[in-house]
Amino acid sequence: MPNLQHTIEQRLQNLIINKDRELTDLIEDLGYEYDNESYLFITSQWSENQKYIVNNITRLGYYDDDFHIFWVQLNSVKLNKSDQRTLINLINRKFPYNLCIFSNSDDTIWDFVNIKAVKSEESDDDKEPKKRQYLRRIRIDQGERLRTAVERISLLKVPEAGIHHFELQQRHDDAFDVEAVTDQFFDDFTKVFSNFRKHLAELSNDGDWAHAYGLQFFNRLIFVYFIQKKRWLGDDSEFIQSYWESYLKAQQT
Repeated sequence: MPNLQHTIEQRLQNLIINKDRELTDLIEDLGYEYDNESYLFITSQWSENQKYIVNNITRLGYYDDDFHIFWVQLNSVKLNKSDQRTLINLINRKFPYNLCIFSNSDDTIWDFVNIKAVKSEESDDDKEPKKRQYLRRIRIDQGERLRTAVERISLLKVPEAGIHHFELQQRHDDAFDVEAVTDQFFDDFTKVFSNFRKHLAELSNDGDWAHAYGLQFFNRLIFVYFIQKKRWLGDDSEFIQSYWESYLKAQQT
Protein backbone atom coordinates (compact mmCIF):
# COMPACT_ATOMS: atom_id res chain seq x y z
CA MET A 1 0.00 0.00 0.00
CA PRO A 2 2.80 2.57 0.72
CA ASN A 3 4.15 2.09 -2.82
CA LEU A 4 0.66 2.50 -4.26
CA GLN A 5 0.10 5.64 -2.20
CA HIS A 6 3.36 7.13 -3.47
CA THR A 7 2.29 6.41 -7.05
CA ILE A 8 -1.19 7.88 -6.47
CA GLU A 9 0.37 11.00 -4.95
CA GLN A 10 2.48 11.53 -8.07
CA ARG A 11 -0.59 11.13 -10.29
CA LEU A 12 -2.62 13.63 -8.29
CA GLN A 13 0.20 16.17 -8.08
CA ASN A 14 0.50 16.20 -11.86
CA LEU A 15 -3.23 15.91 -12.61
CA ILE A 16 -3.72 19.62 -13.29
CA ILE A 17 -0.57 19.81 -15.45
CA ASN A 18 -1.02 16.71 -17.60
CA LYS A 19 -4.53 15.37 -17.04
CA ASP A 20 -4.70 12.95 -19.98
CA ARG A 21 -1.58 11.00 -19.07
CA GLU A 22 -2.22 11.05 -15.32
CA LEU A 23 -5.87 9.97 -15.61
CA THR A 24 -4.85 7.05 -17.82
CA ASP A 25 -2.18 5.91 -15.38
CA LEU A 26 -4.40 6.48 -12.34
CA ILE A 27 -7.17 4.27 -13.72
CA GLU A 28 -4.71 1.48 -14.54
CA ASP A 29 -2.84 1.83 -11.22
CA LEU A 30 -6.14 1.24 -9.40
CA GLY A 31 -6.81 -1.94 -11.37
CA TYR A 32 -9.57 -0.81 -13.75
CA GLU A 33 -9.75 -1.27 -17.51
CA TYR A 34 -8.94 2.03 -19.20
CA ASP A 35 -11.54 3.15 -21.75
CA ASN A 36 -11.52 6.92 -22.50
CA GLU A 37 -14.78 6.73 -24.46
CA SER A 38 -17.18 9.67 -24.82
CA TYR A 39 -20.49 9.05 -23.06
CA LEU A 40 -22.10 12.39 -23.86
CA PHE A 41 -24.87 10.42 -25.57
CA ILE A 42 -26.39 9.61 -22.18
CA THR A 43 -27.57 13.24 -21.98
CA SER A 44 -29.98 12.77 -24.91
CA GLN A 45 -33.01 12.50 -22.60
CA TRP A 46 -31.90 15.23 -20.23
CA SER A 47 -33.46 18.69 -20.05
CA GLU A 48 -31.73 21.62 -21.72
CA ASN A 49 -30.79 23.06 -18.33
CA GLN A 50 -29.21 19.76 -17.32
CA LYS A 51 -27.30 19.50 -20.58
CA TYR A 52 -26.01 23.06 -20.19
CA ILE A 53 -24.20 22.15 -16.96
CA VAL A 54 -21.94 19.70 -18.81
CA ASN A 55 -19.12 20.22 -21.28
CA ASN A 56 -18.29 16.55 -21.68
CA ILE A 57 -18.74 13.11 -20.14
CA THR A 58 -16.08 10.44 -20.64
CA ARG A 59 -16.00 6.90 -19.35
CA LEU A 60 -12.42 6.67 -18.17
CA GLY A 61 -12.57 3.06 -17.09
CA TYR A 62 -14.63 0.15 -15.88
CA TYR A 63 -14.51 -3.12 -13.99
CA ASP A 64 -16.35 -6.19 -15.31
CA ASP A 65 -18.46 -3.78 -17.40
CA ASP A 66 -20.68 -3.30 -14.33
CA PHE A 67 -18.74 -0.66 -12.39
CA HIS A 68 -17.91 2.55 -14.28
CA ILE A 69 -15.62 5.51 -13.71
CA PHE A 70 -16.82 8.71 -15.38
CA TRP A 71 -15.03 12.00 -15.90
CA VAL A 72 -17.57 14.82 -16.04
CA GLN A 73 -16.24 18.20 -17.16
CA LEU A 74 -18.58 20.99 -16.10
CA ASN A 75 -19.35 24.20 -17.93
CA SER A 76 -18.25 26.39 -15.03
CA VAL A 77 -15.06 27.59 -13.34
CA LYS A 78 -16.49 26.46 -10.00
CA LEU A 79 -17.61 23.01 -8.94
CA ASN A 80 -21.12 23.24 -7.59
CA LYS A 81 -22.34 20.56 -5.19
CA SER A 82 -25.94 20.90 -6.34
CA ASP A 83 -24.93 20.39 -9.98
CA GLN A 84 -22.85 17.37 -9.04
CA ARG A 85 -25.75 15.81 -7.16
CA THR A 86 -28.10 16.39 -10.10
CA LEU A 87 -25.71 14.83 -12.60
CA ILE A 88 -24.82 11.82 -10.48
CA ASN A 89 -28.50 11.06 -9.96
CA LEU A 90 -29.01 11.19 -13.74
CA ILE A 91 -26.00 8.96 -14.39
CA ASN A 92 -27.12 6.51 -11.69
CA ARG A 93 -30.30 5.78 -13.62
CA LYS A 94 -28.30 3.87 -16.24
CA PHE A 95 -25.09 3.12 -14.34
CA PRO A 96 -25.90 2.55 -10.65
CA TYR A 97 -22.39 1.38 -9.74
CA ASN A 98 -19.91 4.15 -10.44
CA LEU A 99 -17.37 6.74 -9.43
CA CYS A 100 -17.76 10.23 -10.87
CA ILE A 101 -14.74 12.49 -11.22
CA PHE A 102 -15.72 16.12 -11.86
CA SER A 103 -13.52 18.90 -13.19
CA ASN A 104 -14.27 22.55 -13.80
CA SER A 105 -14.22 24.12 -17.27
CA ASP A 106 -10.44 24.63 -17.35
CA ASP A 107 -9.58 21.42 -15.44
CA THR A 108 -7.85 23.23 -12.56
CA ILE A 109 -10.14 21.85 -9.83
CA TRP A 110 -11.10 18.18 -9.50
CA ASP A 111 -13.61 16.41 -7.27
CA PHE A 112 -13.80 12.66 -6.80
CA VAL A 113 -17.44 12.26 -5.78
CA ASN A 114 -19.41 9.50 -4.11
CA ILE A 115 -23.10 9.54 -3.25
CA LYS A 116 -24.24 7.19 -0.54
CA ALA A 117 -27.93 6.56 0.09
CA VAL A 118 -28.72 5.90 3.73
CA LYS A 119 -32.07 4.78 5.14
CA SER A 120 -33.29 7.52 7.42
CA GLU A 121 -36.96 6.99 8.24
CA GLU A 122 -40.00 4.97 7.26
CA SER A 123 -42.04 6.17 4.30
CA ASP A 124 -45.64 7.34 4.62
CA ASP A 125 -46.99 3.98 3.49
CA ASP A 126 -44.53 2.10 5.74
CA LYS A 127 -43.43 -0.06 2.82
CA GLU A 128 -40.18 1.38 1.56
CA PRO A 129 -37.84 3.28 3.90
CA LYS A 130 -36.97 6.78 2.76
CA LYS A 131 -33.32 7.31 1.91
CA ARG A 132 -31.17 10.36 2.46
CA GLN A 133 -28.34 10.96 0.01
CA TYR A 134 -24.93 11.99 1.26
CA LEU A 135 -22.56 13.51 -1.28
CA ARG A 136 -18.92 13.08 -0.26
CA ARG A 137 -16.07 14.74 -2.17
CA ILE A 138 -12.31 14.42 -2.33
CA ARG A 139 -10.97 17.65 -3.82
CA ILE A 140 -7.79 18.02 -5.82
CA ASP A 141 -6.49 21.50 -6.61
CA GLN A 142 -3.34 23.52 -6.18
CA GLY A 143 -4.44 24.84 -2.79
CA GLU A 144 -5.26 21.47 -1.21
CA ARG A 145 -2.91 19.13 0.62
CA LEU A 146 -2.99 15.63 -0.79
CA ARG A 147 -2.35 13.37 2.19
CA THR A 148 -6.00 12.48 2.89
CA ALA A 149 -6.84 12.33 -0.82
CA VAL A 150 -3.99 9.91 -1.47
CA GLU A 151 -4.95 7.67 1.44
CA ARG A 152 -8.63 7.51 0.49
CA ILE A 153 -8.19 7.15 -3.30
CA SER A 154 -5.70 4.33 -2.73
CA LEU A 155 -8.57 2.40 -1.10
CA LEU A 156 -10.39 2.36 -4.45
CA LYS A 157 -7.98 -0.21 -5.87
CA VAL A 158 -9.51 -3.41 -7.23
CA PRO A 159 -8.19 -6.49 -5.34
CA GLU A 160 -5.97 -8.73 -7.45
CA ALA A 161 -8.21 -11.70 -6.68
CA GLY A 162 -11.19 -9.87 -8.18
CA ILE A 163 -14.42 -8.74 -6.56
CA HIS A 164 -18.16 -8.48 -7.28
CA HIS A 165 -19.20 -5.03 -8.48
CA PHE A 166 -21.58 -4.67 -5.53
CA GLU A 167 -18.71 -5.23 -3.10
CA LEU A 168 -16.56 -2.83 -5.12
CA GLN A 169 -19.21 -0.14 -4.71
CA GLN A 170 -19.16 -0.82 -0.98
CA ARG A 171 -15.38 -0.30 -0.97
CA HIS A 172 -15.91 3.07 -2.64
CA ASP A 173 -18.55 4.00 -0.08
CA ASP A 174 -16.16 3.07 2.73
CA ALA A 175 -13.26 5.01 1.17
CA PHE A 176 -15.33 8.20 1.24
CA ASP A 177 -16.45 7.63 4.84
CA VAL A 178 -16.00 11.00 6.55
CA GLU A 179 -16.30 9.45 10.01
CA ALA A 180 -13.35 7.17 9.33
CA VAL A 181 -11.25 10.15 8.18
CA THR A 182 -12.26 12.14 11.26
CA ASP A 183 -11.45 9.27 13.61
CA GLN A 184 -8.01 8.88 12.01
CA PHE A 185 -7.35 12.61 12.40
CA PHE A 186 -8.16 12.56 16.10
CA ASP A 187 -6.09 9.41 16.64
CA ASP A 188 -3.11 11.11 14.98
CA PHE A 189 -3.75 14.36 16.84
CA THR A 190 -3.88 12.55 20.20
CA LYS A 191 -0.49 10.93 19.57
CA VAL A 192 1.16 14.19 18.48
CA PHE A 193 -0.34 16.17 21.37
CA SER A 194 0.69 13.52 23.90
CA ASN A 195 4.31 13.58 22.71
CA PHE A 196 4.36 17.39 22.66
CA ARG A 197 2.90 17.64 26.18
CA LYS A 198 5.37 15.05 27.47
CA HIS A 199 8.28 17.03 26.01
CA LEU A 200 7.05 20.28 27.62
CA ALA A 201 6.54 18.55 30.95
CA GLU A 202 10.12 17.24 30.89
CA LEU A 203 11.44 20.75 30.19
CA SER A 204 9.30 22.53 32.78
CA ASN A 205 8.68 19.88 35.46
CA ASP A 206 5.08 21.11 35.43
CA GLY A 207 2.56 18.70 33.92
CA ASP A 208 -0.47 20.99 34.36
CA TRP A 209 1.26 23.89 32.63
CA ALA A 210 2.46 21.61 29.83
CA HIS A 211 -1.09 20.38 29.23
CA ALA A 212 -2.62 23.88 29.21
CA TYR A 213 0.11 25.35 27.03
CA GLY A 214 -0.08 22.43 24.60
CA LEU A 215 -3.83 22.86 24.16
CA GLN A 216 -3.48 26.59 23.60
CA PHE A 217 -0.65 26.09 21.11
CA PHE A 218 -2.51 23.51 19.01
CA ASN A 219 -5.79 25.47 19.12
CA ARG A 220 -3.98 28.47 17.65
CA LEU A 221 -2.10 26.32 15.14
CA ILE A 222 -5.35 24.78 13.87
CA PHE A 223 -6.87 28.27 13.54
CA VAL A 224 -3.85 29.50 11.55
CA TYR A 225 -4.09 26.40 9.35
CA PHE A 226 -7.77 27.21 8.70
CA ILE A 227 -7.13 30.79 7.57
CA GLN A 228 -4.06 29.60 5.61
CA LYS A 229 -6.32 27.25 3.65
CA LYS A 230 -8.59 30.22 2.89
CA ARG A 231 -5.50 32.04 1.53
CA TRP A 232 -6.01 34.89 4.00
CA LEU A 233 -2.32 35.01 4.92
CA GLY A 234 -0.65 36.75 2.02
CA ASP A 235 -2.45 34.44 -0.42
CA ASP A 236 -0.01 31.72 0.67
CA SER A 237 -1.61 28.27 0.99
CA GLU A 238 1.66 27.04 2.57
CA PHE A 239 2.09 29.96 5.00
CA ILE A 240 3.00 27.83 8.03
CA GLN A 241 5.68 25.92 6.11
CA SER A 242 7.01 29.12 4.52
CA TYR A 243 7.16 30.86 7.90
CA TRP A 244 8.98 27.91 9.47
CA GLU A 245 11.54 27.81 6.65
CA SER A 246 12.13 31.55 7.00
CA TYR A 247 12.70 31.09 10.74
CA LEU A 248 15.24 28.31 10.14
CA LYS A 249 17.13 30.45 7.64
CA ALA A 250 17.18 33.39 10.08
CA GLN A 251 18.62 31.12 12.77
CA GLN A 252 21.50 30.13 10.48
CA THR A 253 22.56 33.71 9.73
